[in-house]
Amino acid sequence: MITQSRVHFIPSLNDTDPKILYIDFSNLKTISEFIRVIDMAKSIIRSSPQKSLLTLTNFTGGEADNETQKIIADYAKGNTPYIKAAAVIGITGVRRVLYYIVIRLSNRNIHLCDNKDEAIKWLSSQL
Repeated sequence: MITQSRVHFIPSLNDTDPKILYIDFSNLKTISEFIRVIDMAKSIIRSSPQKSLLTLTNFTGGEADNETQKIIADYAKGNTPYIKAAAVIGITGVRRVLYYIVIRLSNRNIHLCDNKDEAIKWLSSQL
């Protein structure tokens, strides 16, 4: 079941800094699951001031076919005006190909990190 807990704010390393929007695509398998999380995230992201958000996206264990990859790329591209810095975790092995496709299609610079702690540290350094 897809719940609101898949999209929420987490603290950055400095409590006075903006919080990080955590977007959890982990273990999703169907396009409809991805779309539900995308819709939740878009409602927050696209109602924010431009260049104001830090985002951390988790793709651990998610499975995205070509159609889902295109939807994710369009979503990432549409978020560009609102994002100050973005990091992603959970992309390993062959799935890195998806990452590079999304980066190329969205014209975004999304930092690839090995784990959540590394991503929070990197995002906090982008303030």
